[in-house]
Amino acid sequence: MLLYRPTYDSTLPLSGYVVSSAGRLSSSVATIQKEVERLGGTFSSKIDETVGLVISSQGISKFYFDFC
Repeated sequence: MLLYRPTYDSTLPLSGYVVSSAGRLSSSVATIQKEVERLGGTFSSKIDETVGLVISSQGISKFYFDFC
């Protein structure tokens, strides 16, 4: 028995997510922020407990995030 069927809007796949970035990326922070917002997410310049997704360069590891 299904009590609740979550809604999902495929045009806004980041809806409800807070996204941040770390490291050197090929796109500017402004460009990443615009794209995240276009996809329904919220961009944060700080990595904290509200962030659910982090876009990072290959050299950034979990070790880095332990000290943020």
